[in-house]
Formats: sequence, structure tokens, C-alpha cells
Amino acid sequence: MDKFFVFDDFFSQQQLKIIHDIINSNSWQWGHFSNDEEQRNIVCNPFWIMNLQNEGYFTVYFTNILKNILEKRTGKEFVCDRVYANGQIYGQSGSFHIDDADDNAYTVLLYVTKLPKKLQNISDGYTYFKIPSLKYDIAYPPVYNRVLMFPSNIVHKGGDLNRFIKDIRITIVWKFREKKVENRWSNIWAMWKFSY
Repeated sequence: MDKFFVFDDFFSQQQLKIIHDIINSNSWQWGHFSNDEEQRNIVCNPFWIMNLQNEGYFTVYFTNILKNILEKRTGKEFVCDRVYANGQIYGQSGSFHIDDADDNAYTVLLYVTKLPKKLQNISDGYTYFKIPSLKYDIAYPPVYNRVLMFPSNIVHKGGDLNRFIKDIRITIVWKFREKKVENRWSNIWAMWKFSY
């Protein structure tokens, strides 16, 4: 659990307004799954996805903020491979999966559904984790403006909101992987060999 990082009230109100403006002006696509096609079974539910790869605020501005914190916490350098939003309503719970088998990959979630505080613990919509060393699952509720960072090779799923919540559970997802540092000496050796 020491590789999990949780930050509440992460972004400022101005930053959240930018996030909501972009989300509200883009289109959702139906039919996203937690698992690859060959791993799907009868209980895999489709849900909504929004590609944010062409949104500079998400791919540069917000990514750099999150990347800097992730790098400070882990002591590693990261690059962001992908940014998108997941949308789930009642009946659209995700399936347990891993995002990346690499030990040096991280997933970062931002919860952007505004649920009243009194409903946060009864709304469902939790993110569930299966930790191999534990005999029970761990769950984080979808607290508005919460950032959750975790290793991408941990089995997890996003739960749907219950039938009494008339809203969509939206998470923004960043997929980071450790930046590969080339061995400077091998590059110098290769250049030296080439020059002779």
C-alpha cells in the first residue's frame, strides 16, 4: 500500500472549471471495456469513454502537475502515454483488470463527479483493488476532486453508481510509465566505435 498515493481537494476551483468545461464540450463514445477483447466474459459491461489526447490542458498542463507529484513520491521519471475519461452509470460497473503489467507503470485517477458529501459513502462507484498480499479487497469512494495514484499492475475495477444516484461517475485517467534512461556510456562507446 506504500505505492498508493491519495490527494483530496487536489485541483483549484479554476482548474476544475477548465476540466468541467472540456468534459462538457466533448463527446462520449459508447462501448469501452475494462478488458481486452480476448479477456472479456459474460460479466464484462461496456461503458462510456472520452478521448482527451487532443486536449492540451489534459496532455500538457494537468499531466505535468500530476507527473511532478508522482515523480517526487516515487523518485522516478515518468512519461504519460494516454489520457481519457471513463463514464459509468448504474449497471455499468467495470471488470477487474490491470492497466499495464510493467512494475514501473502508474495509473492516476481524478474523480470529477460532484456527489454530495452525505452520499459519498452510500453512492457506490468505488474503485476496488485486489492486493495480492491481503485477503480482502480495498475500495476508495469517488470523492470529488480526489486524485488516486497506484501501480498499473494492481488488479482493480471502477464500480458503477447505485440506482438512486442520477448522475454519471466520471474519472479522468492518466497512464504513466517510467521514462527509460539510455545508458550514456553505451552511446559514447557506440559513437567512438563508429568514428574509427
